[in-house]
Parts: sequence; C-alpha cells; structure tokens
Amino acid sequence: ATGSGSIVDSMGNQNGTPSGTVTYSSDVPLSTVGGAANKLSLQLATNGSVQFPGAFPLNSLTNATMEYYIKPTGTTVSEMDVLWTRTDSSADANRFNMGIYTSGNSRTIFLDYRDTNGNMQSIFPGGGALQIPYTGWSHVAIVKSGNVWTGYVNGTQMGQPVTATVTLPTNTGWTMNGNPRGSGYAYTGLLDEFRISNSALTPSQFLAPVNGGTSSCTYSLATSSASVGAGAGGFSFPVTT
Repeated sequence: ATGSGSIVDSMGNQNGTPSGTVTYSSDVPLSTVGGAANKLSLQLATNGSVQFPGAFPLNSLTNATMEYYIKPTGTTVSEMDVLWTRTDSSADANRFNMGIYTSGNSRTIFLDYRDTNGNMQSIFPGGGALQIPYTGWSHVAIVKSGNVWTGYVNGTQMGQPVTATVTLPTNTGWTMNGNPRGSGYAYTGLLDEFRISNSALTPSQFLAPVNGGTSSCTYSLATSSASVGAGAGGFSFPVTT
C-alpha cells in the first residue's frame, strides 16, 4: 500500500478506507517481493481498522489462496481478529473470522466462518495446528480447493486438510482488524502483501517464505518499484508463476 487515505487494491476496485491508527512501517519481511522493492508494511493498532465495501472474495471462489506476511506484537489479548467480514455489529452470522490466538508463548492462526443462519464451520481453531513463531515475521497461506482447506506457515503444511460442510457466507462489506461486535479483539502488529488468488496454489507458487526459501511467484502488488505494502480485493489477484 502506498500513499495515504486508502489501502490500495492493486487489481480490483475495492480500495479500503482506514479509520483510527493505521500507519505504515519500514519493518518488512523481505526487501524484495515479486521483483519489486518492498519498503513498507501496514501497521495496525488496537484503535485502527480498514473498511472494504465489497463482498469478501472467499465467499464465492471455488478455488482460492489467501496469503500474507504477518508480525503480531500484541501480548495482552488472547484473540486478535485480523479479518472480520462484516462492517456492522449485528448477530454473529454470515461472516468469516480470521486472526491470531495467543496462549502463553504460543501463537496460532485461526479461521472460521458462519452461514446466514449462524451455523459455524471451524477451519483452523485457535490453539490448533496453524502455529506461527511468537515473535518475528511469518508467511501464512490458506488454500481452498473446492471444500477442502489446507494451511501453511512459511511454505510448510501445518496439520491435515479440513473439509468444510457449512454453506459459505454471502455478506457484503468487511473489516481488516478488529470485530465490530465488541472491543478487545483488535490485532496489534504488522501485515504485508495480503492477497487472494483465484487458484489453489502449491507452496512453490506462494510468496517467498521468510526463512530463506525460494518461490516461483513473480507477481508484486506494487504499481511501481517504489514500495510494496498490503493490498486486498474483491477481485481475485492473478498470480504469475
């Protein structure tokens, strides 16, 4: 994300509008991503969020990959919601929820969703297999192939694939950081290169891991070589391999 006033969707038309404390940081996971200089990451605080107007892409994609670099810094909250795919505070239904669960010195990525009637599908539970290092940057990828979901951290599959049986949400509008239904769920930390592809990618096609691995992905969110930040879109990002 470059510039100010919006979080830029590099491929679609779903730019995000920041609210509260949303800034940029020179702390980045990799100096080069997809052949472009990576100079900025998105820094979120407890009172900062980004609102997106369209439907969350995973509502409708049969095959998809959601991936990003993440560096949590919050230590006092057990549940930090990075994505909540509603912008209102209505009943807990018709949404995705993704975030970080912290217990002691352990952090795990969780992901679940509810259909329009509130029935929940847990994909990756808090305290489950999708564990990330407590400190530092991690690359996370969540791959959807039909109804089967698989999670990866730094290019390594974590746990077994999960088959979902609950109907996907249909809601329009979503939030990056926090949960409008209550305070105390905000994510504190950094986020970089958030993207959703309309293909079930393999690890060799992911963005490069932070532990020195390689990647065949050459697609960058940057519109120029000036900087690469966090982007999101209701339009699925194409990935060039």
